[in-house]
Amino acid sequence: MQDISIEKCDPDNLMEFSRIISQAFNDKFPFFFKSLPEEEYIILVEQLKLNRVEKLDFHGCYILEYDGKYVAALNLIYKEMERESFRFIFKTLRKKMNLWYTFRSTLIIFIDEHEKVPKNTLEIRAVCVNQAYRKKGIGYKLLQFSEDLARKRNMKHLELSVLSRNTEAISLYESFGFKIISTKKMRFAKIFWNIEKIHTMRKELI
Repeated sequence: MQDISIEKCDPDNLMEFSRIISQAFNDKFPFFFKSLPEEEYIILVEQLKLNRVEKLDFHGCYILEYDGKYVAALNLIYKEMERESFRFIFKTLRKKMNLWYTFRSTLIIFIDEHEKVPKNTLEIRAVCVNQAYRKKGIGYKLLQFSEDLARKRNMKHLELSVLSRNTEAISLYESFGFKIISTKKMRFAKIFWNIEKIHTMRKELI
């Protein structure tokens, strides 16, 4: 039987958290860091997270260990958190990217980071599983962990966003009890990045 554990990130495993996030999203969102090789992308994600270590203790960053290997990452928001400034994100990215990609990526990250979490809601920002370890129930395990945490905090909803074309993820979320509550058309994203729609999905916990 496989040994599975989920723990909150710390400075020792944050690099692995960043690697899993990058492998899950760098192929889906290449417009973020198109000019970066994977290793630099991983370092960049780590830098953005490290800035929060003392004041927020890697707020909402969890990593899953499967038979001694870190193979999945979970990013949650369950209370109002202090956001990074536009200036900080821009300066961090500018060290690695040309001016156009820096501005565009900073703007997207800044807007995303400043979206407010609905009241009494735990937002699942990212569920990422190493491709070699998919179809083993790990994604479901991360969702269950999220629900347990939300219930401990007496929250009423679980919520997440997912690309409309990511049918595999949508099927997983629906099997866990999530339902699509709204769909946002991404007009400019469709033109530049081939992202047409994003679904917001919610699971009621009451």
